[in-house]
Order: sequence, then structure tokens, then C-alpha cells
Amino acid sequence: SAGDEVLRTVAERLVEAARPTDVIARLAGDEFLLVCAELPDVDDAIKLAGRVLEAISPEIAVHDSAGDLHQVTVGASIGVTSVIDATACAEQVVRDADVAMYRAKRCGRGGVEVFDAALRRAVGERQLLREELRKAITQGELEVHYQPIVEVASRRPIGFEALVRWRHPERGLLQPGVFIPIAADNRLISALGAHVLRTACRQLACWQHDPALP
Repeated sequence: SAGDEVLRTVAERLVEAARPTDVIARLAGDEFLLVCAELPDVDDAIKLAGRVLEAISPEIAVHDSAGDLHQVTVGASIGVTSVIDATACAEQVVRDADVAMYRAKRCGRGGVEVFDAALRRAVGERQLLREELRKAITQGELEVHYQPIVEVASRRPIGFEALVRWRHPERGLLQPGVFIPIAADNRLISALGAHVLRTACRQLACWQHDPALP
């Protein structure tokens, strides 16, 4: 109920910050969409986004389940995209704004990001890597490297850390920072983790049965 109070208050403040000709909608959860017709340029959209951030920043009074009053603050991350072609697909426009919003989130709450050509290229590359990673998991392109954990007193290895790398057929050896976030965002992380676990277990079994090892 407290969350509903916050959402209603935020919606009211969005209406106050927007122009009479703007259209405001709640997409899902805590995401809102503001459609602004006839804005002169992107700079005006950024200024409007700034007004929105300022409008929702004051404290909001909410009641808990016991009826006690509390003051809470909320912030927002805003993604902006512009439509030049009147025939542009509505779903794509919303998706572009959504991508810009998530980049704003990664930069910290209270930011505004504009979907531009550079971000479009980054999105395209990320989508390509996602599909390539999906195939890489099943086609044996992932490698597991092992970092020993050594006991200082005896100088003997007592364990190891399994580290995944991607042997990309065109880009060479990719570090996890390149593809782990993609796997996490696209529900591939479980399949990737299972592959690493199976590979590490097989390697451990080989070491345990290797007579050359102490």
C-alpha cells in the first residue's frame, strides 16, 4: 500500500511537470513513459527531463501498515529518444528509450541519457554478442582457466579458482567482463555457470587420478 501511495504521488508530480499536450503512461512496475510531441530538439527534452527529476525529488508522505506516517524520497533515471521518421515503429522507439534509461541507471540514480548513434551501435554489438554467446556455450568455445589457491605455510595448493574465458573465433580470447554482464542480462548465466562447473569437476577428477601429481 505504501508503494501504491508513492506511485500515485509520482504520477501526480509527472502531470504537474509535463506540458498539457504531453502524454503520460505507466508502463509497468515503477516505469513511466512521457510522450512529448513537437519538442524543438533533444536539448528541450533534456530540460523537460530535468524538470521531471526536480518535481519528483521532494519527500513523499506514506503510511505504514500500522497507520504511522513516514517520509520517503525517490529518484529516477531517464532515457530520452527522439523520433524523426513519422513511420517509426512505436515498440522500437520505446525500446530505444528503455536502453538509454538503463544506461542512465548504470551511471547512478538521477541521470538522463540520450539514445544516440553510439548507443545504437553498442546495442547492436551487444545483441550480436548475446547470440554468439548462446552458441558458444554449446559449441565448446568457452575455456576454463585455473588459478591455484596455495597454503602459505606448506606452499602446497589446497584448491583452485575456476575462471571462464571465451575463445571467440574472430575476436580472440575475451575476458569475463565482456560477456558475463550479457549472460546475466539475458538469462544465459545459469547455462554458463553449469558449463564451468561441469568442466571444473571433470578437470578435478583428472587431477585426482593422475599418478604424476602428488
